[in-house]
Amino acid sequence: QQRAALASARARVEQSRAALADLQAGARPEDLARAAAQVEQQRAQYEAAQSTQPYQAAVSRNQVREAQAQLSDARAAARQAHADADRMRQLYATGDVSAQQRDAAVARESQTNAQVKDRAAAVRATRAQAANTTDVTLPQNAAAALAAYHAAQEQYSALAAGPRPDQVRQAEGAVRAAQADVTAARVRLDETVVRAPAAGVVT
Repeated sequence: QQRAALASARARVEQSRAALADLQAGARPEDLARAAAQVEQQRAQYEAAQSTQPYQAAVSRNQVREAQAQLSDARAAARQAHADADRMRQLYATGDVSAQQRDAAVARESQTNAQVKDRAAAVRATRAQAANTTDVTLPQNAAAALAAYHAAQEQYSALAAGPRPDQVRQAEGAVRAAQADVTAARVRLDETVVRAPAAGVVT
């Protein structure tokens, strides 16, 4: 068990030394290239989010206008159905049309009234959705894209600048701590070794 602990401590020394060496060497060219590409990608996404805002807002407005137009059509149909139903009621009262004809007109009146309610609800829902898109979703998307762009810029700048002194000190401290663990593990291992006071044969 103590030998395994010593081996593990030695492995941590090697790992911490490798991490320190990587830190001191700075960013590799391929890492910088990837970071630069990420900056360009995030910049493009931010610009796309900005440029699509007017289009998306226009789409939302068109959807509201379409819903309003459908409501207007439904109201016109309901007015006509109401007039037809009134006329059929009068004609039925004078015996000029059958009850079946009157009932069909009344049913059409009820149907168009229900359609008006449905279209009015659709207008309210479309307006709410358009307001949410224009006032919430689009600004949030643009803000998120801008934040990602700034984060990519900061990441590239950090790589290009190299390690900070405090990062190097922390890595050096990790090496020293790992070396101390090796020393402690070696001491514990030595304490488990039984040594005879003189050479001889154990019987």
